[in-house]
Amino acid sequence: MYLYSLSVRAFEPPLDKCGIGPTLEQFAAPAAEAGYKGLALRPSQLPTPGDTEGLASLRRQLDDLGLQVSSLTTASDVLRNDANAGRHLWEMASHLDVADALGAALIRVSVPNIESVSAARYAADQAAERGIRLAQQIHAMSPFETVDEAAEVLKMIDRPNFGLIFEPANMLLCGGALHKTMLRPVHDKVFDVYLQNYRPAASGTAVVTNRGERFIRHTLLSLPGEINFRIIAAALNDIQYSGWLTAHNPYLPGVDWRAHISDSVRLLGCISRWQ
Repeated sequence: MYLYSLSVRAFEPPLDKCGIGPTLEQFAAPAAEAGYKGLALRPSQLPTPGDTEGLASLRRQLDDLGLQVSSLTTASDVLRNDANAGRHLWEMASHLDVADALGAALIRVSVPNIESVSAARYAADQAAERGIRLAQQIHAMSPFETVDEAAEVLKMIDRPNFGLIFEPANMLLCGGALHKTMLRPVHDKVFDVYLQNYRPAASGTAVVTNRGERFIRHTLLSLPGEINFRIIAAALNDIQYSGWLTAHNPYLPGVDWRAHISDSVRLLGCISRWQ
């Protein structure tokens, strides 16, 4: 049984991972009405650091709508995937405070290189004291570009509350392949599943990986693209995954945000039926 989550990434203006288009007050209620049970929150939707009343107000808004925080990204550096991406691992206390205030059980973090493994262990130990899990997303320009690479780094981190956010689009762009048994190396480490869709392009969004550069154009989840969601469904069923499915598409120019909400939840429903 899956729970459907909507990433606020869809409402962030292009090239500004911390900015905001429509506000949570505008899109949260339509998301709940469409069938989502959670939101994947990012810095664009969070109060300024130290604003405890702002966090309490946000928690009340979500509770009133019956929405959970499926995953929480508190550090902007994680989204930018830059040289500072791993700094927060040594400074987890404030990030854990935010998770506690919002009732979030999972924080998305970044392990930018193998040298950061010790920091990941430290962060996981800090989070475990509060019953919170941490996860690294499959992502370009990281040691987690493919499932096999992720499995090796997770073995090095060796913490039960540190796992993986499976994201097949980045995996494909980084040379991975979609098949039914692809998740077996991380069968007990998949903490969330982020889904986006794209088409190869001669120009557009440049994705730099450890293997080179690719150009893509993002598209709605339901439209033809590179992601075979039936294989995703089979792979999740193969490891008996039951948890969050998160619509993780970025802002799509020319697409009304309400259309994104309804299109994505329909596709997530299809994945559930294909089990």
